[in-house]
Amino acid sequence: MTRKNWITVVGIVGMVTLVIGCTSTGGAVNKEYTKFENSARNEASKGVIVGVGQASTKGLTPSLARQTAESRARADVARQMNAIVKSRIVDHEEGVEGASFKGESYQSSITETLSKAELVGSRVLKVETDDSGLNYFVAIVYDIAQAKKLTADAINKSELARNKKAADAAIADMNAAFDREFN
Repeated sequence: MTRKNWITVVGIVGMVTLVIGCTSTGGAVNKEYTKFENSARNEASKGVIVGVGQASTKGLTPSLARQTAESRARADVARQMNAIVKSRIVDHEEGVEGASFKGESYQSSITETLSKAELVGSRVLKVETDDSGLNYFVAIVYDIAQAKKLTADAINKSELARNKKAADAAIADMNAAFDREFN
């Protein structure tokens, strides 16, 4: 084998080893994340939305990694709230002038309000690191009573509020959906 071929073989073996190493580490983090998420959901009381976030300390201080994981957990709560809004709001457009054009507008304005919300009142349920100490996992909880209020406020600030009957029906339906999903 020539020196050039030898270098090529060593390079390929090195790349394969790197890929396998990175893949297995990611799998371990995913398993630990799933285990943490399941544990957090089991520990949480009824009537709360559980959000889970993860952040690596690579390039971050441990404190900043924890803050990042906490922000991601809040974003997870907002995503869950938005999913309920998106799945339910279209049922409450009838009777609103131009509803076929405004359905997405209602969803957009409501979900935008929810995504910008700071989720005041959310609290940290638990914080853990993986075995290596390189990944932080944070679970936060947000009371569904606060989620309902935030969603109702968002609906009342949207164009849907122009039709009080439709807005009230949407709020009642959202409240029922939150109860079904998180109780």
